[in-house]
Amino acid sequence: LKSMQADFVMSFDVGELAGGAIGMVLGAEYNHLSFQQINDPASKQQLIAGTAGGDNVEADRSRKSIFFEIGLPFTEKINLSLAGRNDSYRSKGIGNNFSPQITFAYRPLDWIMLRGTYGEGFRAAAMDEMYGNMSESFPSGIDIVGCQTGVSVCTATQYRALYGGNPNLKPEESEHYTFGAVFAPLPGLTLQIGFWHTEYDNLITTSSVNREFAAEAAGLVNYVYRYGPGEEGPVGSVKYISLQANNFAGVEAEGLDLDMSYIIDTENAGRFDMGISVAKYTKYIVQTYPESPKDEFQGELGLPDLRINPHVYWGRGDWNMALTGYYLSGQDEDYGGTNYAVGSHMEWNVQIGYQLPWDASITIGALNITCLLYTSPSPRDSRASGIA
Repeated sequence: LKSMQADFVMSFDVGELAGGAIGMVLGAEYNHLSFQQINDPASKQQLIAGTAGGDNVEADRSRKSIFFEIGLPFTEKINLSLAGRNDSYRSKGIGNNFSPQITFAYRPLDWIMLRGTYGEGFRAAAMDEMYGNMSESFPSGIDIVGCQTGVSVCTATQYRALYGGNPNLKPEESEHYTFGAVFAPLPGLTLQIGFWHTEYDNLITTSSVNREFAAEAAGLVNYVYRYGPGEEGPVGSVKYISLQANNFAGVEAEGLDLDMSYIIDTENAGRFDMGISVAKYTKYIVQTYPESPKDEFQGELGLPDLRINPHVYWGRGDWNMALTGYYLSGQDEDYGGTNYAVGSHMEWNVQIGYQLPWDASITIGALNITCLLYTSPSPRDSRASGIA
């Protein structure tokens, strides 16, 4: 890996508003990346079973970028920031992109702040995502069609899958907006509430074995390859599944976040920090390919729609203690005519620490002190993408 980069950044004031000076930042950047990673010849030719190959990459590309940001303090209570970035790639198929961003903050009262953002994103595929050689693995999945035709078992079984780069990948683009409020009605007490929404076009990712099996069973675009007459394998059984890096047509996600923290400092009992964080998915829609339907996934296996994390921290002198919780909502999904479900899960973790006099510390802790087990009968394979 060889990278050369040069950048220039300058900041200055361009005027003044009622809330203060108008700050401006301008910058430019140039980057050239040469990436060379060569595996042994036998692995490159997939003569070694398992995870052979996959990391043979020989490519280079350059990028020119310019960016700006301007802060507009209209009053002491209202602030607006405008920013933008333009990226220009020399590599084929990436081209140019301009990504704007707007942020605002408004304080109607000293203890209340309203805020929001709007922005667009752009990501070019990584070198291995575009140029990586083919690799082989054997993740587990349930062959729905094979089960129906009798050429495969109807339980999770390992199947040959081929992964690799895709030189035809398009850049990933996104659009997002957020808005929320911060309240601090009492000393030490802070409450944050926020809503977020993100949409991706041409999301760069990989599919999964079970996603491809399900698409095949539904008569949709899929990359399951089966043995035909005269080939070395039972006719109709799985030859391999192609899980090459690809562009998903679109992903739309949104949710709510809540964070509350209360800090109490006492003279004799020490410092207490109590709080809770809540994250709720209200929407998670995936459209794999332009011909595919839009499916909602929040609440299905691997994508719980509610997470809650409470905590209590305490410290006094050289001693400290932490009690943290971790909650996941129940999840279920229908796959191949069978419903797979797992209940909600709550665990508590505790640790105690002591600061030693010679700049060292001792920490003792225990995970899941309530000894709750969490097992998932998920039909999904172990190398599924982050998109459930």
